[in-house]
Amino acid sequence: MDGDGTPAGERPQPASKDKLLQALTGWDKEITPNAIEVYISRLRKQLEPHPIAVRSLRGFG
Repeated sequence: MDGDGTPAGERPQPASKDKLLQALTGWDKEITPNAIEVYISRLRKQLEPHPIAVRSLRGFG
């Protein structure tokens, strides 16, 4: 395991807001980019006690 909790040599791939919106479209037709920000914020709070982090890449999307 690496220091960030991922198996050695395996890195998570970034996902843009557009990609997340497309993946969630079937759940609720009212999902907006701002709603994605809210969900990510809540996810970060739930993951705080664990060695898992959700990071933002500025300019990625």
